[in-house]
Amino acid sequence: SSLYLNTTGNHNVAVGENALNQNTSGYYNCAFGTWALEHNTTGFDNVATGIGALNGCTTGSYNVAFGTDALMSLTTGLKNTALGHASLRSATTGESNTAGGYQSLRLNQFGYQNTAIGAVAMYSNTTGYWNTALGGGALYFNTTGIENMGIGYASIYSNISGNYNISIG
Repeated sequence: SSLYLNTTGNHNVAVGENALNQNTSGYYNCAFGTWALEHNTTGFDNVATGIGALNGCTTGSYNVAFGTDALMSLTTGLKNTALGHASLRSATTGESNTAGGYQSLRLNQFGYQNTAIGAVAMYSNTTGYWNTALGGGALYFNTTGIENMGIGYASIYSNISGNYNISIG
């Protein structure tokens, strides 16, 4: 049931089986889709659209997820935006990340302030931060590298932990 445990939460919208199911006092949340924002308890100002979108979010706030399993594992992260199937799927506590495209920033867990636009852009990132990947597969293998910028298809594709690199084309 949607909003099943809601006790003091206000201004929430839940559509779909178990959408916002465990919400108790969270407010200004919108969940559309089966299991969307299912585990939210006190988080606020979240928007989840798609099966399993923001499913694990408990206290995270100001997050937006559009797509099946987008931001699915996020628990306490803040100000993340995920657009596309499984984008930012593994993020748990990441903050201020933007992912647009199929499985972009897919493995990111704790990284923050990353931007990945394009299918599988920054797919492997786990803890890297302040990176920008624009183009399919850009910074694909980056896991811990910081302040890298890859613009173009598969730009800086093999970088794992290198820092302060720029590649265009």
